Amino acid sequence: MTKLRLDNINLFYDNDFHAVKNVSLDIQESEILTLLGPSGCGKTSILRTIAGFNKPSSGSIILNGDDITELPAQKRNMGMIFQNYALWPHMKIKDNIGYGLKIRKMPKEDMDKKISGILKQVKLADQEEKFPTQLSGGQQQRVALARAVVIEPTVLLCDEPLSNLDYKLRVELRIEIRDIAKKLGITVVYVTHDQTEALAISDRIAVINEGVIIQIGTPLEIYNNPNSLFVATFIGENNTMHGIVREITETGSVIELSSGERLNAEVNEDLVKGDEVVLLTRYDSVSLYPENTVNLIKGQIKHKSFMGAFIQLEVTLGDGTSLITNESVNIEELDTMHEGDKITATIKPEQLLVFKDGIRVR
Repeated sequence: MTKLRLDNINLFYDNDFHAVKNVSLDIQESEILTLLGPSGCGKTSILRTIAGFNKPSSGSIILNGDDITELPAQKRNMGMIFQNYALWPHMKIKDNIGYGLKIRKMPKEDMDKKISGILKQVKLADQEEKFPTQLSGGQQQRVALARAVVIEPTVLLCDEPLSNLDYKLRVELRIEIRDIAKKLGITVVYVTHDQTEALAISDRIAVINEGVIIQIGTPLEIYNNPNSLFVATFIGENNTMHGIVREITETGSVIELSSGERLNAEVNEDLVKGDEVVLLTRYDSVSLYPENTVNLIKGQIKHKSFMGAFIQLEVTLGDGTSLITNESVNIEELDTMHEGDKITATIKPEQLLVFKDGIRVR
């Protein structure tokens, strides 16, 4: 069931800058949908328009079947979590969390019960009498989360809520946000530029660039089947190589890299001999241990980095192109690899993504 619908939303700033361009979205009941894109792409503008902070230049916002485009922000019953926590410094934790309930005139007994329950969920049951400045950044963001969900919002809006935290806390809190949202059945619109965060927390992801939604899909769909070079290079760790189509076969195509090697790819639609294309492959799709003689690439080790579970090598090809590979190796193998060594790598044909004029070729 559709909870929130954006219908052809456009937003101009100062009647000049077109920040949001013809954006349409159907967000489902209890879904976590992430708006993902680089800084300045329009994702926060979309979020603020949903919240009622921005009035769209055209288009409509439908919530539970009702048009709320003209409804003031304070009447939309939406919770919001900000990057900078936005807590009242002079209020105790319990009062910060209960502020929304207080202005809704909830009876004190009921309010205390709700605050106590949400404090347990965000692991702050013993912190209610403290002030925000007495808490760590992670604890303050938990307070912000508790304040946003305690009012039982129709939609929870999250504007890069974890970007100020260290890596370990980001991982912990994104799990907690997802768990609490699913437990309470809350619909979430989540903004981030962090692809790992988006893949981990989302039911679906809308990838945005220059105010336009480029692709919408599940994390698996976005990662495995990007529809454009922009999406492919924005999601995951990737190698890109430039080449020219030399042959078209029934099962694929042969593409010559600028370094001279010829690679087989399992795509041939909309390709003709002479086409200039970009090849993309993930770091973990490049192997240093060729099982056959297909798609061999010769290069020289430029950098070697031990990453714990694997070694990451940057290999320079004949034309200067860098190819990065993540390989699981043991200590003995690691000691035999040196910067400057010549090596041979391989990429399986089915693991090569091909793009022509920025669009994925199937």
